[in-house]
Amino acid sequence: LSRDLHLISTVGFLRDTSDIEGTTIRRYQVASRLGIRLGERLRGAVWQTAVLEGPARDVEGPFRNPMVLLPLVNQFGMGDRDNNVMVGAEIGWRTPNGIDLSAELAIDDIVQRDIERFPHRWAATIRAAGPGPGRSSWRAWYTRASSLAFRTSDPMESFTERGVGLGRGWADGDRVEVRLAHPIGDQWLAAVVLSGFRHGEAELDQSIDVDAALEKWPTGTIERNLRAAVQLSGRTGSVEARGDVGINHVTNPEHQGGQGRTGLEARVTLQLRLGTQGRLN
Repeated sequence: LSRDLHLISTVGFLRDTSDIEGTTIRRYQVASRLGIRLGERLRGAVWQTAVLEGPARDVEGPFRNPMVLLPLVNQFGMGDRDNNVMVGAEIGWRTPNGIDLSAELAIDDIVQRDIERFPHRWAATIRAAGPGPGRSSWRAWYTRASSLAFRTSDPMESFTERGVGLGRGWADGDRVEVRLAHPIGDQWLAAVVLSGFRHGEAELDQSIDVDAALEKWPTGTIERNLRAAVQLSGRTGSVEARGDVGINHVTNPEHQGGQGRTGLEARVTLQLRLGTQGRLN
């Protein structure tokens, strides 16, 4: 819209699926985001997204309009249809010495008829990043999602596609990471990463158990993962490479209580980029 005001809107077609009776169910995701610069150092944004599903379903007009408030449409306009609406807000600030601070909050079904039965459907993230000694940089973030976020009693309305999260890949847990990176020459970047992950038993593609919706967070036997790793990424000619080697310590792996293991894990990814250029006659 302008230098200080940005509006993005998308409509995505998800894979059709079938219910237990064999009826084809169509699924869509719609999303819009309005961002604004509030000064040279302060910025903010609000966003909304929804998963729509149903037999012979289409994306109705109100869901295509990025200026319409989806929670109100879902509650009072299309409440008889199968929709899962999420809203969120972000705020960020850059300090005079170059440190970037930001926070984001997402609330799933902020307006709904059964709010008493489905509380605590939210996720939040805080981030900080800035310059380090010399040419190095650092980044730290913490993120958390409740056990009921991104999910519904009907898994077809959950924020997933083929079992993979549309955005966040998990619920019912939290994660923290600290990263210090330093360039090597002009094409390579080395980094040291410390991270921790705590995850309950709830999964994104699981439906919400209505009778157990008030369970504590996280749920069940909690899996914990601590990792210290060294990463190297860069490019030489047409070859891009990324390597990661680190020590993992897992408590209650696969949510099996009383177990633990420590091991060395390594990953290497190579990508070859080929291209030609010239005139087409």
